[in-house]
Amino acid sequence: MGEFNPIHQAGAVFDEGGCTLGLCGTKAFDLGAANAKLYFLAQAISFEIADQREIEKQVDAASWAVEDISNADKTPKIGVVTLPPKGEGQAVDAYAAAKKVFTDLGAEVLDEQTMQPWANRMADLFSKEPQC
Repeated sequence: MGEFNPIHQAGAVFDEGGCTLGLCGTKAFDLGAANAKLYFLAQAISFEIADQREIEKQVDAASWAVEDISNADKTPKIGVVTLPPKGEGQAVDAYAAAKKVFTDLGAEVLDEQTMQPWANRMADLFSKEPQC
């Protein structure tokens, strides 16, 4: 019978690389679960890295992907898993701005304290649906 693989089970939603289709093309996310339909997606971003330009690129790419998927017909739950900055400086400002952008787009911004409860809710959501 084989092991359950949500990427292969929902071929119309995910391709082999873990991507999903938005209105403007294919978007890659770090994690997703699907079984005939897309249940949730998650993207991780670290604000602990020193390279501010890299943080901005990651936030821009993730916010574009979240917006595009949110505008598609098959809107799943979307979580943005973050490692908040330690200390003060530009990364703190970038983190606050990113939280607002993702929240305004309908995604849940998660950190080390909220990630596990969100994952548990997503597992419950997924487990209550009939499996293919």
